[in-house]
Amino acid sequence: MSMKNTLPQTLNRDSVFHLKEMNSVLFFSLLVVYQIAFIFQGVDVGDSGSYANFYQLIFKSPDSVQYSFMFWLSGVFGALYMKLFPGLGIWGLRLLGVLVSTSTLLIAYQLLKKYLNKGHLQLSLLILVLFINNNPKEFYYNNFSSLIYLLVAWSLFTGLRDHKLLPLFFSGALVALNVFNRVPNILALGIMAGIIYYGYLYHTGYKRQLKQCVAFIAGFLACTGLVLLVMHLMGHLKVYVNSLKIVFAMGQKTKLSDGTDADYGIANLLKLLYWQYKFSFIAATLFFVFVLVFVPIFNYLKTKFPFIVTKHIFSRSLLLLLMLALIISGKIDNIIMIYFFTGICLMSAAAIFITNKNKEISLLMFLGIFIAVVHPMGSSTGIHTVIIYSLWLAFPIALEYLLTISSVRIDLNLSAKFADFNSKLVLSDVQLTEIKKTGCGIVIFACLFQSFFYPYFDRHNRLDMHYPIHNKYMGGIFTTKERASALNELLQESAKYVKPDDYVLAYDNIPLYHYLTETKPYLRNSWPWLYQPDVFKAQLEKSETEIKPLPVVIFQIIRTNGSVGGRWPDYSLKETTLNWNLSKTRNEILNDFLSAHHYREVWSNQAFKILIPDKTTNMK
Repeated sequence: MSMKNTLPQTLNRDSVFHLKEMNSVLFFSLLVVYQIAFIFQGVDVGDSGSYANFYQLIFKSPDSVQYSFMFWLSGVFGALYMKLFPGLGIWGLRLLGVLVSTSTLLIAYQLLKKYLNKGHLQLSLLILVLFINNNPKEFYYNNFSSLIYLLVAWSLFTGLRDHKLLPLFFSGALVALNVFNRVPNILALGIMAGIIYYGYLYHTGYKRQLKQCVAFIAGFLACTGLVLLVMHLMGHLKVYVNSLKIVFAMGQKTKLSDGTDADYGIANLLKLLYWQYKFSFIAATLFFVFVLVFVPIFNYLKTKFPFIVTKHIFSRSLLLLLMLALIISGKIDNIIMIYFFTGICLMSAAAIFITNKNKEISLLMFLGIFIAVVHPMGSSTGIHTVIIYSLWLAFPIALEYLLTISSVRIDLNLSAKFADFNSKLVLSDVQLTEIKKTGCGIVIFACLFQSFFYPYFDRHNRLDMHYPIHNKYMGGIFTTKERASALNELLQESAKYVKPDDYVLAYDNIPLYHYLTETKPYLRNSWPWLYQPDVFKAQLEKSETEIKPLPVVIFQIIRTNGSVGGRWPDYSLKETTLNWNLSKTRNEILNDFLSAHHYREVWSNQAFKILIPDKTTNMK
């Protein structure tokens, strides 16, 4: 078996599939407008509230948001932004998220425009922007990490290309900043491997490589010391250290009472990423196998039945109808898209590392793949939530590589005792152009469909999202009538029992409640669901001893996260907070606390209930 010319040896700017470059100012302006259009809809009571409450309290009451201090840098930036624009609320944080994402893609554009076809580059950035907008997150540690990662890559690449040590120093300093933005980013130190890879490509001496590594490490150490000093002066260092203790405690290999492994165990995280990257590679491989099988079938049918099958009716139209049906029916969802995008980046990187003669492109792809692989590490969901912010370098290069394939020819020759088999597969320029156009069209449609019909954790048709939340921090944000009613009822009724600066136990996936009511988390974490049961119990006992009086408990009855919980509360959920296996042990611990202090229910609706402690107990 032999394969010839299946991939080009170099990036070819004169490919048959050539896109005309749009004016860059107009292009980026349209991307900003598109992103802003999506930030008016969708109310997420989980992630959004966690970030916003952290920014709200990091200066005012740092101990009460201790858990979130592992994201200290984004907390400081978010808090400063909220002080500058106090009236923008959640919408303002989403606008900041748009500005961060736009800054990231601008850096990617500036870094890659010299090496890629600008039309292809703009197409890839457009697809990525469409891809992330079913999840228009507020400014938070993952999209901020992505921006810093791109700055790290820019500084490292510039320093190596121009043979200067100062950019390498800044690259190391930026890695240090990223560690304080998100603790698992300590793994970004491994990007120093880019120095070694550059040395391999250009045959630089070991002495020069050593100097470059020393400059990088010096930047990292200098910035680390500076940030720790600033933390100390702000009175944040002790809280930060306590936060790290919780992180490391949760990272231990432990068995939970329900028999499952701890989500943040290192072995679990590595196993999860292994299977996710493996599945990504398989997903991309299946796509290419499908193309290689589909075209010969089409050629055969076209030869045998020319009066029935035409190129447009069979090859393009039928494929389009099939793919659109899979997308609309939900068989191809955002998770499948994540695996597909990741897979084509991995496959293209492997081809580039093996065959590409452009050393600068090889180095950029090395940095891009490093970010794509390392950035998701440390997330309990792996690539499902982080990879969308990790492909700004790898995906444009991968797409350029695929779009510049000019022809494919595969010769299959099998010799056996009783028979020989010979087969040839040839994809012409015209066929490849049709495949590229159709593939890009399908991907763009899938991204748009997911963005419109499946907003993150508010999985409803956007046409139904025109009802407001009656709160000063939710101006300009709209959701469905049912979700708005449930939250408005909770806010109105809880105001009888809760006032700003009170400690409240909002259990267990509703941190947005703290932000909207300006209350403090009783457990030093606005999102108790993130605690493993043993940590949850320890924090509850600690607060019980140190914080008086006992808190009002806001209890979430139904699930509010995940693909199922994202549809609350417009239909009955078989799996509620009360019987959800992942919350079972925490529920038991909370119930013991409620019973010991004689809590009673004073109000409820279909989604929430309010419990208050017995007056005599609370006076003790």
